[in-house]
Amino acid sequence: MVYSGFNLSLMDTVHAHDIQHLLDAEHRALGAVAAGASLEDTLAQLLLALQGDDDTDGDQLHSCIALIDEADRFCGLCAPNLPDDLRQALRHDDNGPHPSPFGAAAFTGAPVYCGDIAREPGWSAGRKEAMLHGYRACWVAPVFGARGHVLGVLGQFYQVARHPTQVDIDRMNLAARCISHVIERDRLEQLAGHNAALESRLLQRTAERDRSEQALQLVAFAHRQPWRPPLTNLGQLLGSMQALIRRALGELIIEETFVSVGLWPVLVDPAQMKNVLLNMAINAREAMEQGGRLTFSVSNVTLDQAATAGHADALPGQYVLLTITDTGHGMDAEVIEQIFDPLFTTKEEGEGAGMGLSMADGFIRQSGGHIRVQSAPGAGTTFKIYLPRSLEGLPLR
Repeated sequence: MVYSGFNLSLMDTVHAHDIQHLLDAEHRALGAVAAGASLEDTLAQLLLALQGDDDTDGDQLHSCIALIDEADRFCGLCAPNLPDDLRQALRHDDNGPHPSPFGAAAFTGAPVYCGDIAREPGWSAGRKEAMLHGYRACWVAPVFGARGHVLGVLGQFYQVARHPTQVDIDRMNLAARCISHVIERDRLEQLAGHNAALESRLLQRTAERDRSEQALQLVAFAHRQPWRPPLTNLGQLLGSMQALIRRALGELIIEETFVSVGLWPVLVDPAQMKNVLLNMAINAREAMEQGGRLTFSVSNVTLDQAATAGHADALPGQYVLLTITDTGHGMDAEVIEQIFDPLFTTKEEGEGAGMGLSMADGFIRQSGGHIRVQSAPGAGTTFKIYLPRSLEGLPLR
């Protein structure tokens, strides 16, 4: 049931101007969804455009779309031209022993073509109302999503009893595909809006936690007691952030985490470290607009003199290495040279200050560590965060 685009047989049977009209209507509908129009209003305009394109023997066409939720239940009906009583009847189609063509198409995934409503005595929901308003034929086609699941059904009512020709069937299938694209685009827009709201709430909560930590630091300073971050296991801290990070990334990005056993402890402020991880994840998401993979790995490493040569901020010793790799668009050498500059940003005006990496770099340096970056245009980006191993709590020898 998964569709894969327009096929040659369909292109051969449906007239070129019909195809262009449908694609133009789809393009306008997608633009309306992106501009914030409701799905119901957008589908209504799309249906009116499809109806205006149908010239079947001068017979008047009235179309509707019944939406299906993830539990395979009718969850909405868009029918700009159908009478109210017929709309109500179709909304209560219970897929019982004698379902309407809408219920049958929705729950079998196969089209249903009722050429003469008067000859379908077993059809329960909506049959009486359809005949009352002069409808004689009803054709219904399922609307499939990209994964082959049923998003809804497209129904067409005619006032003349007739069975569809192959051209009618192909035109209807093409219309169902256009509708599918609009429904799925609307769901993506809703998901993006949900993720943006979630990101805002998460950042607010993170800021509140940071203010709490800062208050403790101020109290410690007032009493002339030096603030000392606690011993922290980076693997456990990262694990506690996974659900949060996955929600911030959205459905288009795959997140994976690898944590080595026996990690050394580090002295680091957990609240600020969580803020670094969340900012890194959001930066990676913005670099993978079409989806991708974000990988976290944590392990113990020992840097010798050769490994630290050429890095003025790195000293030989034992470190816990946090590696963050994305499959995004990458950066050139000029951008890499400036990414930790607090005044540098690749964001457009109004999209944020771009200070996340600068603050992350400052925090890691204050914790005795350093950050390295590897990237190239089209090859993704890898950040390596080195935090020194803490020997606190180890027995003296």
